[in-house]
Amino acid sequence: MAEALSALKRSHVIQEWHDRQIQAGQEWKHEIDRHLNTADVILLLVSAAFLRSEYCWSEELKRAMARHEAGEALVIPVILRPCDWEGTPFDKLQMLPKDAKAITSWSNEDEALTNVAKGIRLAVKQVAERKQQQTMASQPVAVKPRESMTQTASMKAPASVSVPQPEDDLQSEKGMDYAPLRDMLKSGKWKKADRETRRVMCAVMGRQQEGWLREEDAQKFPCDELGTIDRLWVKYSDGRFGFSVQKRIYVETGDRLDGKHNSTRFERFDYSTRFERFGDRVGWRVEREWISYSDVNFDISSPYGHLPASPTYHFTASGLGRASRFWSSESFSSLAQRLVSCNTSQS
Repeated sequence: MAEALSALKRSHVIQEWHDRQIQAGQEWKHEIDRHLNTADVILLLVSAAFLRSEYCWSEELKRAMARHEAGEALVIPVILRPCDWEGTPFDKLQMLPKDAKAITSWSNEDEALTNVAKGIRLAVKQVAERKQQQTMASQPVAVKPRESMTQTASMKAPASVSVPQPEDDLQSEKGMDYAPLRDMLKSGKWKKADRETRRVMCAVMGRQQEGWLREEDAQKFPCDELGTIDRLWVKYSDGRFGFSVQKRIYVETGDRLDGKHNSTRFERFDYSTRFERFGDRVGWRVEREWISYSDVNFDISSPYGHLPASPTYHFTASGLGRASRFWSSESFSSLAQRLVSCNTSQS
């Protein structure tokens, strides 16, 4: 990690600190507390060892999150090794590396470290801009982010879900106006944002009249448009919602991205079972039954990947009105595969 941040240190963008810098004779708790209470950016180097450490959990993490929630510092979790961090106080935060993929899971650690460094650079820029606005100073504020110490052996890290950027890129090759979607997400109007997402996606594919997308639409959906929609969802939900979040969970539950699911009867059954596990994870299945759109939970407390839901529904006419069901497993696989081919991974 220290090597990856060398360029930032040499250009005086940051001044790093971690508890391995505590010298002999110094009171270690006092030094940790002093830097933890003055840092502008705090990196949580997450691994099973970090989660196991009583001091890291009850002292460092507690103080770091308190300062983050008070707006005094920016906390960025960096996932060093695979571990179960869901349900922790920081699981709502944007993480590094990309897709919250642990460092040791990367095939190229140099690429991962570079990605992390770029994410931290963006975060530092955002902190500096915020401090300038708060102080109304005419000179740029010197930002000195430091690392929080963790009880981990490795200091190497990869990059993650992108840190929130100062401005949203709302450009659209199809002429779509994404400002309404951004504003809905920014204000936490999740249901309106969900329906707006379906509206713009149908408009992109020329299916406004039908009001839903087919499997072939997912396979051909423009990458730039898909990336913009996903970035907005991931950013304003703090990494909780978005197509890329759903794709990550989809893969974690054992689903395939090659679209080959119907070769044999057994494969069709096996894939259906795995897709049901995915539905269970994102809250689209409750007590072994797929929910209807009216049962979708439009709240930030809903499970990871629960939203957006509207574009993944296929609306059909019924004798008594309108009925809804989720896309088939093959259709969702097409969407997930499109995210991979577009290299869309914000969460």
